[in-house]
Amino acid sequence: MLNLRKQIDRLIHTRLAKPGLVMRSLVLASVMSIAPSSYAVLNAKPNTITATEDIVFDFSTTDFLFTGPGLPVAVEIRTLPTQGTLFDNGTKITSVPHAMAFASLNTLDYDPNDDVFGTGLDSFDWRVSDGGPFGGDGTMTVDVDGVNDDPVA
Repeated sequence: MLNLRKQIDRLIHTRLAKPGLVMRSLVLASVMSIAPSSYAVLNAKPNTITATEDIVFDFSTTDFLFTGPGLPVAVEIRTLPTQGTLFDNGTKITSVPHAMAFASLNTLDYDPNDDVFGTGLDSFDWRVSDGGPFGGDGTMTVDVDGVNDDPVA
């Protein structure tokens, strides 16, 4: 930071003879000094959703919580659930990382495996970006409520 200050002082000092360039130099110097310290990545926050046994759960953007000053642009699924399947716009997600636009999270579905249910039954990790680097992972925990199945003869 000290080196940056010396560069700013030198810029201002050398530009004083040309008043039109002083303002441009000051703006550029201000942006250079503010940007590195104010830039922060978004971080995914853990959340729990509740699905119902044998029924596909449709995610929405409000299910994916995050902290940070920016607006989310992209999401990356980092791990896959083990007791169910994720689908992106009807296509099974078979490998990670799997990137998708934050605005399209309403096309993400979770289909629990047949006849499994329980609290904390499943989970997957994800992270979010505002167009810059991805931040820290968050875990989406999936609780699955059981249903009474019809008796089998």
